Amino acid sequence: MRTVTIIVNDEFGNVTNDPQKHTYQLYLETEGLAGIEKAVINFKSQMLPDLQKQLLDSAPEEFIKKKPDSLRCNGTTPITIKTLNGSFPFKNQRFLENNCDQTSHTYLGLTNQLEDGHFRSGLKELSTYYANRLSYEEVEKLVERTTGEKQLSDQSIQNTVIDKALEISKQFESEALSVLEDDTLALAFERPRS
Repeated sequence: MRTVTIIVNDEFGNVTNDPQKHTYQLYLETEGLAGIEKAVINFKSQMLPDLQKQLLDSAPEEFIKKKPDSLRCNGTTPITIKTLNGSFPFKNQRFLENNCDQTSHTYLGLTNQLEDGHFRSGLKELSTYYANRLSYEEVEKLVERTTGEKQLSDQSIQNTVIDKALEISKQFESEALSVLEDDTLALAFERPRS
C-alpha cells in the first residue's frame, strides 16, 4: 500500500491545508496496468472533491478580507455544490449592505458564481453536450459514472437543455431584430428585365 499526501501552498509558500487530513491510500490490488489505473481512479475520486472543497471553503475568507466597506457579514446558508468532481457541502456567506438592512447578497452571487442553480458550468456543459447525442436517462447515467455519484436527474438535464435553447433563441431573435431595424442594411431589389 502506498500513500499520497496533498500539500497546498499559497503564493508565499505557506502551507494552507492540513496535510494529515489530505493523505490518501493507494490500494494496488495488482501491480499491472489495470491495478494501477483502478488505484489512481479511486484516488482521484476521493482527492479531487476534497481539494476542491478545501479551496472553495477558503475563497470566501479571502473575499471577506477584500470586501467593500459597504458590506457586512450576515451568517451563512448551507448549500450543496455539484461539480464534475462530485458534490460537497458549502457554507455560502451572506452579506447585508451597511446603508440598507433589506438588500442581501451572498458570496457566490457577488462573485457571479452559480447564478442559476447549485451546479457548475462544467457539469452543465457535459450534460447538455451529451443530451444532443443520448437520451436524458443515458446522460444521467454518464454523469453519475463520470463524477462517481448521482448529480443530476434526467428532468434537471432536460430543463437545462430547454433553458439553454431559450437563451440561444433569444440571442438569435435579438440579432435578427437589430439587423431588421438597421436602415443602413436595407436591401435594394432590382426588377427582373423582360
